[in-house]
Amino acid sequence: MAHGDESEFEFVLGKHAEANVQSERGYLLKGLTCTRQVWLLHRLLNMTLHHEDAGLQLKEVGTIVSRVASNVYGKEIVTNFVREHFHELREL
Repeated sequence: MAHGDESEFEFVLGKHAEANVQSERGYLLKGLTCTRQVWLLHRLLNMTLHHEDAGLQLKEVGTIVSRVASNVYGKEIVTNFVREHFHELREL
C-alpha cells in the first residue's frame, strides 16, 4: 500500500468495511496508514471526524491518528490535523 494509488486505497478501504474480524480490520488499517500519498492520509484523517459514516469504529480513530503520525509522510499532517480539529476529536 505504501506505493499504492487511489484505486488500491479504495480497494483496501472496501475490504476494511467488509471485515468482521478485528485483527483483519487492524491489519487493513495499518496498510491504509502507510501510504506515501499525502492527500490520501488527509482523507483518512478526515474520515475519523465522521467515523461512523465512514465505516470506522470509534476505537479505530486513535489507531489511525497514531499510525499516520508514525508515517514519515504523515507526521506534520497529524500535528496540523489535531491542532485544527482538537475540539471535534475530544468530543468523540
